[in-house]
Amino acid sequence: MSGAGLGQLGLHLLQGWFALQALHLYLPLVGAIAARLSETSPPEAPDTPPSRLAVLIAARDEARVITGALQAWQAQTYPLEAYDVYVVADHCSDQTAALARRTGATVLERQGDGEKTKGAALRDLWLSLDRSRYRGVVIADADNRPAPDCLAALAAALARGHRAVQGLRAPAGADTPTARLDALSELCTHRIACAGRTWLGLGAPLMGSGMAFDVATFESLLVNWRPTLVEDCAWQAQLAAAGIAVFWTAEAIVRDEKTPHAAAMGQQRRRWLSGRAQAARRHAGALLEAAVRQRRLLALDTLLDVTAPPRSLQLLVWLTGFLLAVGGLQPWGWGLVWGACLALVPVYLATALWLDGQGLRQAGAMLASLSGLPRLTWQLLRARAAALGGRPQGWIPTRHGEDPATQERGVAG
Repeated sequence: MSGAGLGQLGLHLLQGWFALQALHLYLPLVGAIAARLSETSPPEAPDTPPSRLAVLIAARDEARVITGALQAWQAQTYPLEAYDVYVVADHCSDQTAALARRTGATVLERQGDGEKTKGAALRDLWLSLDRSRYRGVVIADADNRPAPDCLAALAAALARGHRAVQGLRAPAGADTPTARLDALSELCTHRIACAGRTWLGLGAPLMGSGMAFDVATFESLLVNWRPTLVEDCAWQAQLAAAGIAVFWTAEAIVRDEKTPHAAAMGQQRRRWLSGRAQAARRHAGALLEAAVRQRRLLALDTLLDVTAPPRSLQLLVWLTGFLLAVGGLQPWGWGLVWGACLALVPVYLATALWLDGQGLRQAGAMLASLSGLPRLTWQLLRARAAALGGRPQGWIPTRHGEDPATQERGVAG
């Protein structure tokens, strides 16, 4: 085959992969709508004494927010005697540890030259506890504000036999175009990807916080631990390879602070994209084997998830492919595929807003943030390039309460 022929073949394979990713993105629409139309009250948890839970919070220089977060965890409707809150202050240079202790949490301070990732911090915190006391583990971030019944909802899902549970992360502080775009993206993930996949019998993606595991499952994730930048993605892959689907519940709500500025978002996404590439390299083989040999659709779906490009990049590919077809530079078959993908975007967004119960005014404000998409897309493309060619970064917590100009200068520097 000539060089031109190989190039055409490569282009068709690449477009085929993006088309498969588009199917992976849009298929849960069916399940999400069906779940809403057939909505019933969740089955009640068994009438047994409440299971004892350990709430694990990893924090790095979170003095601005840790007190409010811990107060919210102390204000749960779940019996106070049935859960304990632990904080790992990971390589902190501020008063995070002191404030956490003052607010009533048990604190592990972590320093030294060891692995500086969130997953490693959570592992060390868990291994330092008397683990035999607990039936379940809840993972949260230091800037999360749980709703009063969040813990009760997670505990109920575990009591019904679900081994891994992801709650609903709702935005907090989404008052800039970048933060609103991030909130809109996560809203789509929860209301369509999570709800739809749960209804279809597939596993919901883990989101890094607002998630819970039974103790045996959580400890299985820590066996043969390997350093990772995105522990939630790695854990999701491990669970799927083992045939364990993550259950999603909208009843367990945590408010999650959003990164307010495009440059800071790009820096965080560089780490996230590096971590997802790392997870794909490590777990793609096991997921593919489980999908082929054991015919696990869950494993195939998760394989597509961990290798999925950012949505902004997908949009760019669809638009480019459509314009190339219009210009006669590629077959119209592909043009129809990409045109259909683009036409479904407003349907996708409108469905997510409807499922979330957004009013017209709220939806309008959210959609107005799309004006910031070009700048954010540029930052995310830079992050993708840096993730592919640069050294992976460590854990980068969200910055709180800084002046926008200060944040931009800090990122640029």
